[in-house]
Amino acid sequence: MNSQINNIEGNTTHFGNEQIKENQDDVCNGSIKTTSESPGTNDWRYKIELLFPREVIKISNFFQYLFALFLFYIIYIAVMSTVVQYSLYIELDSPIIAALKVLPLASGLTFGAVIYRQNLAQRVGTKFIVCCTPIIALTMSVWISRLDFRIKNSYWKYEFFGQFIFGFATNMYFQVYWSDVVTGTPLH
Repeated sequence: MNSQINNIEGNTTHFGNEQIKENQDDVCNGSIKTTSESPGTNDWRYKIELLFPREVIKISNFFQYLFALFLFYIIYIAVMSTVVQYSLYIELDSPIIAALKVLPLASGLTFGAVIYRQNLAQRVGTKFIVCCTPIIALTMSVWISRLDFRIKNSYWKYEFFGQFIFGFATNMYFQVYWSDVVTGTPLH
């Protein structure tokens, strides 16, 4: 038991002369690992159960997906907070009205989740969806930025449909990403 604890501590804290000496003592005690096992199989860090296993990194374009996912989260939060701040401080709306004005973002996400079908995405092409949804999100961000508080019904012209389509496009990207991660990860 002590040799296992020393091995764990040695693997995670430092690699000094003490560690080399302890490893030499373990060889004398007969508690050495066999070399026929693949490296890292006895390491406690590889035995931890994760939501996504290590093999998920082997999915093609995994890091590009993660980077784009991070950017989608940032732009979603930016659009939502910008619309709320604009409603509160420029249009002088109450906080409840400002919150209701960002409801189309959540409605677009929900609508996209309800109508999404995997076979439809494959028919259209997942590559097409992955390439077009950021363009749609950027276009809708520009469309939303065109609002003007001096124009009557500016919300209905620029914000409502722009936010809904932006939320829908964001959901489509998330659905394709999640589908690729789930189906592309090798089974254990």
